Amino acid sequence: MTENGELRPLSVAKLRDVLEVVIVIDTSGSMEGEPLEAARVAAIDFVGQLDGETRVVMVGFGATASTKAAFGASRSEINGAISNLSAGGETALYDGLVLAADQFADSSARRFVVVLSDGKDTVSSASLASTASVLQDGEVNLYAIALASADADFSGLQALAADVEGQVVAATDAASLNSTHASAASRLTNQYQVTYRSGASSEAAIIISVDADEILAIVRHTQDYSAVSNGVAPGSDTTDPVGSAAVGDPAGAITTNPQVSVTPNDGYLLTSSNALYLGAGGLFIGVLVALFVAFSAEPRGPSAFERLNFKPSGSSPRSGLANMADRATGFADRLLEKQEKRGALDSILERAGMDMRPGEYILTASAAALGFGAFGFIMLSPRHGLVFLVVGAFGAKFYVNRRARKRQALFAKQLGDTLMMIAGSLRSGHGVVEAIDTVAAQAESPTSDEFTRSVAESRIGRDMVESLYGIAERTNSEDFIWVVRAISINRELGGDLAEILDNVGATIRDRNRLRDQVKALSAQGKISAIILFVLPIGVAGYVQLTNKEYMASMTDQTVGKFVFGGACFALIAGGFWLKKLVKVEF
Repeated sequence: MTENGELRPLSVAKLRDVLEVVIVIDTSGSMEGEPLEAARVAAIDFVGQLDGETRVVMVGFGATASTKAAFGASRSEINGAISNLSAGGETALYDGLVLAADQFADSSARRFVVVLSDGKDTVSSASLASTASVLQDGEVNLYAIALASADADFSGLQALAADVEGQVVAATDAASLNSTHASAASRLTNQYQVTYRSGASSEAAIIISVDADEILAIVRHTQDYSAVSNGVAPGSDTTDPVGSAAVGDPAGAITTNPQVSVTPNDGYLLTSSNALYLGAGGLFIGVLVALFVAFSAEPRGPSAFERLNFKPSGSSPRSGLANMADRATGFADRLLEKQEKRGALDSILERAGMDMRPGEYILTASAAALGFGAFGFIMLSPRHGLVFLVVGAFGAKFYVNRRARKRQALFAKQLGDTLMMIAGSLRSGHGVVEAIDTVAAQAESPTSDEFTRSVAESRIGRDMVESLYGIAERTNSEDFIWVVRAISINRELGGDLAEILDNVGATIRDRNRLRDQVKALSAQGKISAIILFVLPIGVAGYVQLTNKEYMASMTDQTVGKFVFGGACFALIAGGFWLKKLVKVEF
């Protein structure tokens, strides 16, 4: 759909509220014979096509109008009343419609009057204007089937339909009544509500086009939102008839009146072509304000690595933006310190191998989450923006944890070669410290990074064994804990440490080989499990997006909810079981 020439996203939902239908059949003398017989067959077929929850009333009119079957009558009773209709007398069309409008009982129901007549009104006490007023006051939708004949006059029906924005469908002969009634039943039971959020502040030209199953419909409507822009409360979503749509329909229907729910502009960002720039500008200003927070934080000094010349000293002058980032980082660090969370976050960053202070991580993660949330807020809706913000915050934490796990797994995989390198260095006559320095210089990351840190800590006075225990804690490696214990015992008691490390390294390499074999043998099964886990979720999501009514037939029922919940539980339990099955523990 478009509004003032701009494409607008919309949602379409089938109306599920209560439907009340009054069938009005002309039983005047002109309907005697074949027309009335065809009308009986078509009306019974029409009733049969309505769903069981639709409330139906039967009204007939000749010289007078009378109720043949009231609300609450069974379908068999209604069909019996239709079969017992007989023709004769004048035509009290308007009286029949007024009586039909008085039959409706539920003020919240959608109300329809389906009338069949072959001539104009002749003896009604009600006038055209009063009949139109009654239908309008009762919010009744009029669907008129005009049966053509040699002396037919449909001027009254057409004028009435124009006054109440109803529809007149022509049936060329008695044989075509079945198709016109079938079309009417289809239209009554397939009503849809189109909802979109307006971006206009005054008058809006709305065009909605539908092209599906060889049916083309175009609706044009003009809506005035000046009352909203002048401060008048718009209230909730409003549903207004927006005109007739020309429909190319094989069934021969000539008009239709869809209902469109239009939500006025109530402050949502994405409501005009300039709103995107306004939202982006607001986000930019917010980031600048955060960076210019004037907190007195001292610039950070050189780290231990910089003092030991492992990194170049930061002696170059810092830019104004860098100083502002330092101030914001200092504020985040002090805030974490007050909440006693700085140490825990620092440990997590160390495990992940991220060379960041906790304050820097908090600032970066907050900016990423804010940007992610702003994207959803600007491009979709405030609700989506909040969801994106939460996803961005948890996504930053998930990224750090995942990076830590990958780094720990890679360290464990390199440990066998590391021990072999240490043992070789010891056999060549070097001490433990020199052997560790050799690993720091020649091993791959993350092993080289961890041993480089251990060497740096030893140079500033920390015991070598304690620094190696620090490596084991950061990498969560139980195997390396045994290695450190062996080094500690060797320092106290002596012995051939190179041989011990060779044996431990061989054991670790055998374990890694076994893990790789299990991973290779279970790869196909794991891929199959992932596909079987994701496939039902993906199919359910696709069906929900493309055919909500089909999915609602399950999720709207208690049994369906239990089935859906049981399937989700089975998927989750199966996923955990398969993960546990292929996990190798020593």
